[in-house]
Amino acid sequence: AIQCSPQPGADNPIFLPQDGDNWLIAKTIVQIADANFHEAVSHLGRTHLFVEPFVLATHNQLSPTHPLFTLLTPHFVGTLAINDAAQSNLIASGGFVDKLLSGSIDQSRVLAVKGAQSYLLNVNTSTLPQTLAQRGVDDSSSLPDYPYRDDALLLWNAIHQWIENYMSRYYMSDEAVQGDAQLQNWVAEL
Repeated sequence: AIQCSPQPGADNPIFLPQDGDNWLIAKTIVQIADANFHEAVSHLGRTHLFVEPFVLATHNQLSPTHPLFTLLTPHFVGTLAINDAAQSNLIASGGFVDKLLSGSIDQSRVLAVKGAQSYLLNVNTSTLPQTLAQRGVDDSSSLPDYPYRDDALLLWNAIHQWIENYMSRYYMSDEAVQGDAQLQNWVAEL
């Protein structure tokens, strides 16, 4: 079922698959809204803007031989250049994003920054398991068929286990983490 505006009422019906063209229109509205949210918040805000402080702190605070530097830097290749280039064409006034998304570029930028800030201020509650729980879709007994959750958690768990194994070679205890001055400076900069 799809309701296209937040307030229920006679002028805001709920559309169902049997509603023919109205159902197709309602699905299109949802897809457009989702695409706008994805591009501004998930892609720009929670990817490009979210990662940039990590790129800077990693290069500012960790030596090239630090295990975290070694782990992270391959994932940062091109990030700053892409973010910089986007300002002159993609997210500039009159640029591609301004023409593509339904909100103005100024509105899209505000939404992107809020998306990045929501992750930066809540890093520990923004992980896949926590966001699935917050959305109420984490319990496979109450929602047995949810391929996104099930596939994403397979990847999440594999990556989490690999990183845990890698980092445990360098940090045998909480004291070892606390005693790593470079790591503490990295966290402070973030």
